[in-house]
Amino acid sequence: MSNLIVGVDLGTTNSCISIRGSHPDCYVADNIPGFSVITDRLKRKFTPSVLSYTGNPEKPYDIGYVAKGNIEGKYPPVMFAKRHLGSDKKFQLDDNLFISPEEVSTEILKYLKKMAEAKLNQKIEKSVVTVPAYFTFTQKNLTRKAIKEAGFIVDDERCILQEPVAAALTYTQITDTESLRIMVYDLGGGTFDITILQKEGDLIEVVYPGGDHALGGYEFDKLIADYIINMLQETGYHLDFDLENNIEDKMRYTKLLLEAEQAKIELSHVQEVHLRKPSLFSDHNGESVVLDMKLDRPTFEKMISDKVDYTMELCHQTLKSSNFKIDKIDKIIMVGGSTYIPLISRRLKKEFGKEPQYLEPDLCVAIGASIQASQFGIVVEQDVRVKFDLIPTLTVSDKEIISGKVTLLTGKPVESDYTIEIENQLKAFKESSNIEEEGNFFFEVPLQENCENTIIIKVFDKNGISKADTEIKIIHSTDANVEETTTTEITGTVNLPRAIFIKRESGMTELAPKGAQLPFEKREEFNIVKKGNISLDDELELNIQLFEEDLFLGDVTVTNIPGNISDDDPVFVGIKVTPDFQIIVNAQLPTVKREGKHVFSINIESVQSVDNLVKEFNNLMEDWEQLKMLLSQDELAKIGVRINRYFQRVESCLKGVDKDTTEASKVLSTLNIMIKDLKGKGPLILQPSKEKFEKLCAETRKMISAAEQVDTTASEMAMGRTLDALIEQGKTAHSRRDQQAWKTIYRQVEELYAKAAQIVDHSKPGGELPPDPHQLLLSLAYLLNEMREEANQQQTHPYYARWMKQIVEIQVEIQELGKITDNSALMPKIQQLYSQKIAPLRDEIHGGPVEDKDIFLR
Repeated sequence: MSNLIVGVDLGTTNSCISIRGSHPDCYVADNIPGFSVITDRLKRKFTPSVLSYTGNPEKPYDIGYVAKGNIEGKYPPVMFAKRHLGSDKKFQLDDNLFISPEEVSTEILKYLKKMAEAKLNQKIEKSVVTVPAYFTFTQKNLTRKAIKEAGFIVDDERCILQEPVAAALTYTQITDTESLRIMVYDLGGGTFDITILQKEGDLIEVVYPGGDHALGGYEFDKLIADYIINMLQETGYHLDFDLENNIEDKMRYTKLLLEAEQAKIELSHVQEVHLRKPSLFSDHNGESVVLDMKLDRPTFEKMISDKVDYTMELCHQTLKSSNFKIDKIDKIIMVGGSTYIPLISRRLKKEFGKEPQYLEPDLCVAIGASIQASQFGIVVEQDVRVKFDLIPTLTVSDKEIISGKVTLLTGKPVESDYTIEIENQLKAFKESSNIEEEGNFFFEVPLQENCENTIIIKVFDKNGISKADTEIKIIHSTDANVEETTTTEITGTVNLPRAIFIKRESGMTELAPKGAQLPFEKREEFNIVKKGNISLDDELELNIQLFEEDLFLGDVTVTNIPGNISDDDPVFVGIKVTPDFQIIVNAQLPTVKREGKHVFSINIESVQSVDNLVKEFNNLMEDWEQLKMLLSQDELAKIGVRINRYFQRVESCLKGVDKDTTEASKVLSTLNIMIKDLKGKGPLILQPSKEKFEKLCAETRKMISAAEQVDTTASEMAMGRTLDALIEQGKTAHSRRDQQAWKTIYRQVEELYAKAAQIVDHSKPGGELPPDPHQLLLSLAYLLNEMREEANQQQTHPYYARWMKQIVEIQVEIQELGKITDNSALMPKIQQLYSQKIAPLRDEIHGGPVEDKDIFLR
């Protein structure tokens, strides 16, 4: 058995594997001694995260540089798969063969494991793999699944490490400072993390994470590739790319991306590159494309400046959320290959007034993972699991403690009467003992001086049958200069990268805050809200939806709830988030003894086609244009900014040749939920407004009082009591955000006002007086609501969207007219509005002219 546990940076563009100690034929950074980066046979320090299909059943995949060079076949190699982790996207390898992003991760990890075992000549059973801090729960859990399927033992929540924490762990190797505040700017191939960390002694804490999971060097590559395409088109080549449906275009674009990536890398060192390829591929007319153009650094920096500016904006947001000002940050550390671009360091220095520090940007994450890995105990899985406490590989002590725990492979305790036996290779030392009830064991083993000691450990069941047989190697040296390989344990906290919310009738409620240290637990009380016509004999269902920020995670359902449950009965919602990224949510209704529970780990997002995305984008944008006219300024400030930002993000995803359908699908899914809520029952569009309802009720009460004064029979109609009842019903409808009930009650109050006004008018000498303009406006508002209802019954009509837009515009105009106090000036405007806009639109919706009933606008 090997004592070795590796650290892996499983990157979007490149991956890297590292291990503690100085090993032959491995790379050791001058400024980070004591850790080795495992190189391939050509001494290359990292492996491209690329996979291609060989067609050979014995070895179906090529990985790394070989795969990246396979660009002459029918199907291009799979690149940047990590960008699509958590979606149902599939990459085509052959005519009828596809592979998922998580399967690509598994194959890359298998390759790295095999490469490390060959280089170190030892079997490796355990690893620590890094992920972006801003990864979703689904992405982290899929990575965990890939680690296990690659052949690593996954028995510790620390097998996944956030990349900024890994970088900070590496930084601890070059500083003795006990207290530090660090800003890690991590711009990799596919993701951007900005993380504020604090080191106090041996603890590194994530204060606040931020970033963008769809921003990285790949975006820069695409910008260069699109630039090349435009230049080639200007010279006469026919290049109209369709990456979604044309496999030849996919291969063409892959070749362009490789040229773009190389140009980007070179521009970090020189001012200008010459892109030259005598026969890159054939265009759509079959003409051989000759690539021969220059690209200078200023042009490249102009291309990417908006995206770099956006990373600076995210830095400021994260700093603000962390409650740290930049003068309290001790170090800015740059991580990720994209930070080699000179513009990045210049912008960071200009923005924050501090010189950012390079710390092996390509390697420091893998090294940080190996630092955490070196603090793990060894784990052996045979018929049982033997988990050893931390044991040094090199020591100056003449004795060493060998301790740990034996469990079943499920993690449960072994049966009683299990024994464990330990001896050295010379048989000079041998001991055995019964395993304790919890599975623990403890031995003090003497070591032979100045040699490699092999310690053999065996586990037997009560019948003497061997359940595990393994060995540990410890090198003893009396050399005073030898530093023991066990060091003070430096640990990093595991934090929640995104807040967790539940959706309620009144909006979103935060259950777990962003940045919360894991494990996290919380229990909160809410109240039941019953909807619809419910009888006492009905069986009800409670559905609670969970969101990771705006991303839908799933739901918890409580069934068989009796219909006689009371409004405002308590619902207790509990959440537990574990360090290995499991979310457990339960909902309890104590008064009826009902409960629901769900464990959230993986929620795969669907990826739509470009055509469907464009169609859905346009439909949602049309809905939003109508909805936002109904929102107040406060409401627009609260949710409108977010919605507009999401629309802009989708537009950005759908630009260029290589459209990011994965991210666009995810964002549109979020927009769909938000806009659906606004259209249906959300609190933001409860119309008419509460203020308008209260004003109408006050005016109606005055009119009822006037009617009762001029006509003694009016008091017998109990209009006042009717109004009081409607007001109470209105309060209930508003608190429940029941749009339909609210609208119906508003109309009933309008009718009550009209009834009282009619009594007052008929009592005046000379019969009816000319209509009051403000009363006419109320009647117009009532008519407009009728028109909206009739239009909503014809949603398939080709003019439906235009009708709704006009209704909203007229509603706004009525509201503006209501502000005019001069009746003589108001009446002509009302007549004009009715004759020029309302009447024609009403006729169109109805399908022909309609007889005017109670509205007399001549």
